[in-house]
Amino acid sequence: MKKGIITAFTFSLLAACGSGSSNSENKPTNVPDKPIEPIDKVENQKPIAQAVSIIFNESKTLYTGDTLEGTYQYTDNENDPEGNTQLRWLVDGIEKGTSETYTIKNEDADKKITLEVTPIATTGTIEGSPVSSNDVTPTLKEFIPYTTAINGLERVTFVTDGTESGTKLVKDFSIEENKESIINAFSFKSQWLLGIDTADYGTSLAITDGTQAGTDHINIELTNLFPSGFVEFQGKVFFRGTQPDSGTELWVTDGTSEGTELFLDLAPGNIAAEQAYNSYPRYLTVANNKLIFSAYSRSYGTELWVSDGTPAGTTMLKDINVGLDGSNLSGFYAFNDKVFFNADSQTYVTDGTPEGTKALLVDNLSNPNQFLKINDSQMVILANNLGSNPRSGLWISDGTEDGTELIDTQNGNQKIYNLTIANETLYYTADNIIYSYHPEEGTKLISDRFSLVNNLLSLNDQLYFHARNRNGSALYTVTNNSVAFIKQPSQDSSAYIEDLYVLNDSIVFKGSDEAYGIELWISDGSESGTHILQDTFPGPEHAYPALCHLTSGCRR
Repeated sequence: MKKGIITAFTFSLLAACGSGSSNSENKPTNVPDKPIEPIDKVENQKPIAQAVSIIFNESKTLYTGDTLEGTYQYTDNENDPEGNTQLRWLVDGIEKGTSETYTIKNEDADKKITLEVTPIATTGTIEGSPVSSNDVTPTLKEFIPYTTAINGLERVTFVTDGTESGTKLVKDFSIEENKESIINAFSFKSQWLLGIDTADYGTSLAITDGTQAGTDHINIELTNLFPSGFVEFQGKVFFRGTQPDSGTELWVTDGTSEGTELFLDLAPGNIAAEQAYNSYPRYLTVANNKLIFSAYSRSYGTELWVSDGTPAGTTMLKDINVGLDGSNLSGFYAFNDKVFFNADSQTYVTDGTPEGTKALLVDNLSNPNQFLKINDSQMVILANNLGSNPRSGLWISDGTEDGTELIDTQNGNQKIYNLTIANETLYYTADNIIYSYHPEEGTKLISDRFSLVNNLLSLNDQLYFHARNRNGSALYTVTNNSVAFIKQPSQDSSAYIEDLYVLNDSIVFKGSDEAYGIELWISDGSESGTHILQDTFPGPEHAYPALCHLTSGCRR
């Protein structure tokens, strides 16, 4: 350690003493009798880590599976060289890695990730103080299941996360060749429950976590279960299922074979006659911590039911149409802790209690068939009556009678389709004309140039859709109330696009072109980012990837 001040002082002392005689008369009067202690001692400083940060593409959503890169600046006041500086990747404070990069795991989703750097020098003071970066929070990267042909004989189940490496075969459920389809699917705890249809087991219940090992039938003995109408409630999934001894009733699963069972037989059959009755539970909807649905009983017909998640707490909520005929119920939709629905062509609302179940009496509003939230305080109500009601069309509502008003009317055979919300703006089509509605801007015509418009959807608050013109089907977007062309997969006018679905920061869809046939495509909203995802059936033959269980619904 350097002591420059002490050295300078010693040099001055010897010069003052001349030859170094011990004669006390020659002794300088300012020289102390005792040895001089070092003054103003300077110690070696610790190394410092600065500008500690995490590098990733901040223009896109940070997903699990993405790789983070750590960076920092090392400094030392005495220029001591850097040694083995310590890096620690912390996930909610727990160390998960020590290298310069870190690949985010699924279990890290929605947790805070930070990089901690402790600078280390090779000489002097070795270890500096740890310094942490700002935290980042990743989103779970989703995947979807679908079925596709891989050759002329086999149709199997694939999954994709929107990348080529993440598009892979996970299961061949069918023993019989070329007979496998997903009828419906439901995302549950980073997995998918599947209604998988095969010639061997009928429509049975299956599950996939996106891996081959985690994809299988849940209970192979429950053949022809025909599971549908999935909804998550109190950590489990309720659904409609069918079995010979119980008929079509309310079922529940936790995703395991042991946890999949008949929840309640709402319409018990005739045991002596070995005859099963059906309650046909439908429109399972959760609101106000209650499961609300329609079901049939021999005593009341089809009426409104409610459950707290236990068989004992499952009862008929209200006999809307008193008598055996029951009510014609449809269109259940949860909004602000209530469920809105159609009962005998009238708009009804319920909070899950008998006294809180009543008609929403609005003049000329009848036969609602769709509800859709536009913002936290308003929803739109679609009532298509094909001209039987001169004021059928679109309504804006805060869920009260006084707060419900007509915003667009469609008469005659014009029906409204494709209701979609993007950036708190409603988009819809009527007679293949695209309109928009915003509470502060009113209704606007966006485009009337297409012969067929389908699959309006929102990605990152922007509207996308596919439409057909004289040149074939193409992908489009809406920017500043104007339609912009993105890409046409094929120049063949008979080629098409179908079943658009948002996956992470992209859109996947079924598309066709001359080189690959009908395959799965992906788009990030740009022309260059719109391309075939994977040629699962190599060559121009058609793979026919099926996404109907995620979009429009599959026909059996």
